[in-house]
Amino acid sequence: MKYLNLILLFIGFTLSAIAQGQQEMITIKANPQPQNLVTIEDFNEALIANPQNTDLYIGRGRAKGLANDLNGAIQDFTKAIELNQNSVPAYYDRATCKLKLKDIEGAIQDYSKAIDIDDKNYLAYYERGNLFFDTKKYKEAS
Repeated sequence: MKYLNLILLFIGFTLSAIAQGQQEMITIKANPQPQNLVTIEDFNEALIANPQNTDLYIGRGRAKGLANDLNGAIQDFTKAIELNQNSVPAYYDRATCKLKLKDIEGAIQDYSKAIDIDDKNYLAYYERGNLFFDTKKYKEAS
């Protein structure tokens, strides 16, 4: 009898966990959050339902960047900026893509804009400082 109770208890926990997992999947599909999406296609689907969601454009831009579609990533970060002109992640990530495409001045401008919005963004200071140093703009780097 003791083993039967343990088995029933285990089955109950398992069914509960399965139901919870299904509920989470339903929630994700009904209200997608960028951290739950993985592929560009996932972001495309989410953007159909939420075309004004800045975070989804940033997420898709990052996915495109990882896929080495830097121009596509820049387009998504630009769209995110159009939707939210104070989006530090969009400016920062767009600057990173511009840097990879050797658009040094464009990268400096975007890192600077990220700093204007959030003057405590040490990563943007660091990246911009490196670009100033690399381009021998030592005065600006300090």
